[in-house]
Amino acid sequence: MSVPRAPMLFLPETDSTNTYAVNHIDVLPDGMLVVAGRQTAGRGRRGRVWFSPDGLNIYATLVVKTPGKPFLAGAVVGLAGLRLARELAPDAEAFLKWPNDIYLGTRKLAGILCEGAGLRGGVLTGVVAGIGININQDQAALDALDRPAVSLAAAAGRTWDIGEVRARFAELAAEVYDVYRSDQSGLFAWWKKENRLIGRELEFDAADGRTFAGRFADITDEGEMVLAFADGSRRVFNCGDVRIRRESL
Repeated sequence: MSVPRAPMLFLPETDSTNTYAVNHIDVLPDGMLVVAGRQTAGRGRRGRVWFSPDGLNIYATLVVKTPGKPFLAGAVVGLAGLRLARELAPDAEAFLKWPNDIYLGTRKLAGILCEGAGLRGGVLTGVVAGIGININQDQAALDALDRPAVSLAAAAGRTWDIGEVRARFAELAAEVYDVYRSDQSGLFAWWKKENRLIGRELEFDAADGRTFAGRFADITDEGEMVLAFADGSRRVFNCGDVRIRRESL
């Protein structure tokens, strides 16, 4: 795997790449990818723990200081992760699942967590977009988690040199971030197109604990999901969990 150089800061161990990036936002340059060999306190959305064993997977955070809609920072790392998955396991049919996941079929391959970082005069000066991608993780270990998960190794039946994969992901993240800098509307259209569940009937667990059933009708310009109900009404959600079922795919 021949990998060009891209801006990457490698930490053998840290509590969380997002936490590190937030705490060092003033000194980290725009577009820097903070990567860890191991996280001792990896975090997912809604306070979940992200399982982060040493030397097996990607744990990374992109520093975004170029102005734009905050959710697009997650789109950058999501699209970079999607491209990586398709390069390494082209037969696995990877896709994006709103709002911030990469899936192979009904199993989660990667999760994304975006957080604001830095205020100046009451204005947000940066966003950090963290991603964890299961690369060489054994499927038996993933089956012990509380939600269906998968790794690229399990999907492709082989493993990779994790250092080379980290470097390739850094290159892909830099390429997609260049699109963000030059054409945010184009990036949004690309990200929206890769959300496979648009138009499908599904169940949705809202942040307030309620569950809704309806059709994923659209994604707004602010990155929100539009859910259409059988009575013709619609409702917009900015966070929550979409349930993946085989019939939804």
